[in-house]
Amino acid sequence: MENSIIQRIKSYISPELIDNLGFTTNEPEANINKGFDIAIPAILASLFQKDKNALSGLFTSVKSIFTDENTDFATKISSMPSVLSELFDGHKSEVVNSISTAAGIGHGSAETVLNTSALGVFDYLKGIAPDFDLGTIKEFIGTNFSSVSSLLPAGLAIPGITGWTDTHKIDVDPANNVPPPPVTPPVPPTPVETHHYASNEEARRQDKKEGSSILKILIPLLLGIVLIFILYRSCNEHFISTSDTTDRTDTVTTSPASTPLSENTTPATREKLKVELPGGVTLDAYKGGIEDRLVAFLKTDYKGKSEEELKNVWFDFDNLNFETGKAVVTADSKVQLDNIVAILKAFPDAKIKIGGYTDKTGNESYNLKLSTDRAMTVKKYIADAGLGSQVTGAEGYGSEFATRDASASEEERALDRRISVSPR
Repeated sequence: MENSIIQRIKSYISPELIDNLGFTTNEPEANINKGFDIAIPAILASLFQKDKNALSGLFTSVKSIFTDENTDFATKISSMPSVLSELFDGHKSEVVNSISTAAGIGHGSAETVLNTSALGVFDYLKGIAPDFDLGTIKEFIGTNFSSVSSLLPAGLAIPGITGWTDTHKIDVDPANNVPPPPVTPPVPPTPVETHHYASNEEARRQDKKEGSSILKILIPLLLGIVLIFILYRSCNEHFISTSDTTDRTDTVTTSPASTPLSENTTPATREKLKVELPGGVTLDAYKGGIEDRLVAFLKTDYKGKSEEELKNVWFDFDNLNFETGKAVVTADSKVQLDNIVAILKAFPDAKIKIGGYTDKTGNESYNLKLSTDRAMTVKKYIADAGLGSQVTGAEGYGSEFATRDASASEEERALDRRISVSPR
């Protein structure tokens, strides 16, 4: 399921981090990947099975972890064990054992995979429901529940996941109609070592040797944790730096690939002009900019166009900038947003849809989320001005309509990164 929710969450965690966990845990990369393919649906399925009261308490803890955007990876990941213990009703170790057996990785590696998966899942859900709204999350997981639960391997026992239909892959004893007991990896007997110390000096040498053995285990483990932190941080910064960093400059001036209309052609030179609105209000804008073109269009008999025709008419913001990698509008951009608000007030019968777009670089899941967040930011700005009823929707398209290759120059790729409005 290449485009499944599991793949999207794994991309959100970052493929580089997942691949490199094989190195830090000394496990085959394929087995680590398999561990994530089991851990992520197990977490989602368990969330879906929880009742509202249990979820409320769980997400109170999760929300406190994600409230501060400056909270670093190490702090977040250190909070996951307690959250997972609550999620699995105190049976986290059984889930870890099951993942360890099914994926063919050690217990410690399975626990690392489960904790990292949990962080990715909650980070992903935060993008869908910024305030961790339980209704939105339950609906989202419910829509994908069949595909999610079917990804759990046969015989995998996850405490708390009950009421599955025949489509799920849990093996059932046909005679008793009972699922098999949890699969727990066999624990080899611990050899009993008898030490005969001839002297205190020999005992000290033995203690030193045993201490050295513990350090050999602890040092790689600590290095692994540090490496995971560095990888997670650098991978996410890489997504931010390569996905959509342009809205810092005045380059959002062309039309979407699907809307090659003459209304959306912005001249190369920037000539200032006054845009006159009904009622005598004038706006400071640029010739060929969004205000100029949108007002001209709204003064036509556009209501005579069919809904299908209007879907292909888009006007691009040409002075709307965001903070790099964020959906936060810069202070200078509010002038153009205020102009759009003034236009909608002057044309109370007009409605618009807002679209967000990115170029083809970076991670597509991240691009889709960023373009959606930015479109929603513009929608909220207009709604806060009291004109929410004139916005029919806001949607992010990621790089779906990008026309420039990822290897194109910065100037060319900048043309694919934009926020647009479509009159309705």
